[in-house]
Amino acid sequence: MQLERLPQFNRARRENAAVYDDELADLPLETPTVPTDRRHVYHQYTVRTDDRDALAATLAERDVGTGIYYETPIHRQPAYETVSTAAAQLPAAERAADEVLSLPVHQELSTGDRRTVIEAVRDHFTTQ
Repeated sequence: MQLERLPQFNRARRENAAVYDDELADLPLETPTVPTDRRHVYHQYTVRTDDRDALAATLAERDVGTGIYYETPIHRQPAYETVSTAAAQLPAAERAADEVLSLPVHQELSTGDRRTVIEAVRDHFTTQ
């Protein structure tokens, strides 16, 4: 049963995230933060950069799948269309929607797959 394997899956994703944290720390990229009194399960490993679209293209060239899960900020969703325009000016949310990109972090990610992601991200920023 999958639920019984959840602790193992969470552990594997945490390990993948820890490697990303170490290997990407010196790049112009914001990685996930975790408060000291919490534990993250890394369902997603979402980074933030003002070069998001170019980074996504570089990763795609290397056959690295990425995701943009929140491309439209919540205040721009149809359910909020009745909110006045003045009340819907949320520049930080708009900027975040333009800058976030999720990297592969799933529990089945191999060491080689992880290395491919890291090298592609590093190459993107070092060849700019």
